[in-house]
Amino acid sequence: MKVIQDLRNTIKDFESTPESRGLALRTSLAVLVLHRLKEKGWSQKQLAESAGMKESFISRIIYANSNCTFDVAGRILFALDVTAEIVPAQKKKRMPAFDPADSIYSLNRVSIHGDDQKIEASSTGSASNCKAATR
Repeated sequence: MKVIQDLRNTIKDFESTPESRGLALRTSLAVLVLHRLKEKGWSQKQLAESAGMKESFISRIIYANSNCTFDVAGRILFALDVTAEIVPAQKKKRMPAFDPADSIYSLNRVSIHGDDQKIEASSTGSASNCKAATR
């Protein structure tokens, strides 16, 4: 039981650092990229070619192991035909896990809403909502 409490404390401490926000953004980007790759039936190699990047870099983005600039994220999202914007958080709240492999949503416009990590997604002619666990 002490191990679990120690782990909870470690997570709580991490969540109060600036680094946690960076991880949340990297994870959100990874979820979006994975979802769209599956939807388009693309491989990481196809995305890399379309975005003009190395496949190894795309892999690091998908595993949230690499920082990237907004310009680089924009190139990746453009290649996937996704428009994204970051919107300030309205409230802190943990969201249930989002598994992009199980999603039925077709994304071409995405808004990420701060700490609650609500992703508003719209597809051609319809709007859908899904949530991502990145905190």
